[in-house]
Amino acid sequence: MLCNCDMHELGSSGNGFTWGGTRNAQWIQCKLDRCFGNSEWFTMFPNSHQWFLERLGSNHRPVLVKFVNDQELFRGQFCFDKRFAEDPHCAYAVLRSWNGGNSEGASSSMLRLIHCRKAVSRWKKHSDFNA
Repeated sequence: MLCNCDMHELGSSGNGFTWGGTRNAQWIQCKLDRCFGNSEWFTMFPNSHQWFLERLGSNHRPVLVKFVNDQELFRGQFCFDKRFAEDPHCAYAVLRSWNGGNSEGASSSMLRLIHCRKAVSRWKKHSDFNA
């Protein structure tokens, strides 16, 4: 059917196994959820890309489709090096940003993670860490 409809899967990032569960006491994973487009789609949206996000409260991974230009695709990717955790200044930056001065009260976990990412990025930029 995919060939007959001229359908092709969008480029992707993340763990493509979008479903996971236990069957007969064994963990199995399947690639169930994917995004496709035909030639007309790719003409209209040549840089569309799918991201497989983390499973949170479900046995399915959400799939996020974004329309990005080539330069944006991997610019700004954040990677946490486990050696960061050995530096007490980095740990302090994470703790301070997690508990940060949010005037609206307790923020969501996602917002806190965004603040932590920014704090670690700032710390890395201004420290002598050579990674």
